[in-house]
Amino acid sequence: ETLSTISAPTLVYCPSSVTRAVTGTFGLLGGSLELDGTRVVVPLGAVLLPTRITLTLPASEHMEVDLTANALEHFQFPVPVRVTIDYSRCPSSSIAADESLHVWYIDSLTDLLLENLGGAADRAERSITFSTIHFSGFSIAQ
Repeated sequence: ETLSTISAPTLVYCPSSVTRAVTGTFGLLGGSLELDGTRVVVPLGAVLLPTRITLTLPASEHMEVDLTANALEHFQFPVPVRVTIDYSRCPSSSIAADESLHVWYIDSLTDLLLENLGGAADRAERSITFSTIHFSGFSIAQ
């Protein structure tokens, strides 16, 4: 009988020494915001009043994304917002071919993995898409 081991998920190594950010204001009709291939799509009715959304790709050892609305650390939406994280900057060697990728809600200060949000990975495009009703820090793990 063989004993299978389940390893804890680990954040994908994807170093960047530069922090980049983009901000847009969204209203009832929604819209999208994109930076270096990472995209946020705010659907119709996700915000009722003009809302300033910032997408930040922080300098990090990992493929992290920080999303804020109205400069709040946590923001909840009445309907899900779709986020696509582009991980094309990550070295191919850091992503195991046989491992599935997931997006995790993380503590941006400690990189602690808080909640697995799943996601649909597109390995050809080197991106992963997920939906969320709250903004905070997110990263890719395998």
